[in-house]
Amino acid sequence: MIGNLIDEHGAEKVGVFYVGTDEFLPMMQTMEFYENVSKVRWFSTNTQSAKTYFFEDPSAIEFAKATQFTATRSITSDNNIKDHVDAQYLEMYNATVSTYGYAAYDSIWLLGSTILQTQSTDTNTLTTAIPYVASHMLGASGDLTLTEYGDLATANFEVWQVGDDDWVRVGAE
Repeated sequence: MIGNLIDEHGAEKVGVFYVGTDEFLPMMQTMEFYENVSKVRWFSTNTQSAKTYFFEDPSAIEFAKATQFTATRSITSDNNIKDHVDAQYLEMYNATVSTYGYAAYDSIWLLGSTILQTQSTDTNTLTTAIPYVASHMLGASGDLTLTEYGDLATANFEVWQVGDDDWVRVGAE
């Protein structure tokens, strides 16, 4: 499929966006057997950014260099709620919270707050009220104001690329 796209558009106009987790390492270890995979740019999300196997596994290193592998990272602003979540999570699991952990925490609090404020569990009532309640909440992720599509209105991202021996920040939004 990548070969067909390269033939039709040229390798410089074809990219692959990978969304997944650690199954990507075994995939990269087999990609050397596919001729066109490393001829195009590859991109990913938070799930791959900062992974150390890009510097530890020879196949991953070769793949990342050939494809100029680039990933985004969500960044959260520091606030007391985030600090509290970080401390509790570190104490319980001896690990750091992922962006998805902050989102899950905020989602539960937003839903619970909306239920309490509306005194309802009716989905139509909650759907209508959640954006209003969110616009008045600060969560571990920061300001929870939503866009008309239900995304965080103030989400910030950084763009990172695999460098020689570490991830290199190449942009921010």
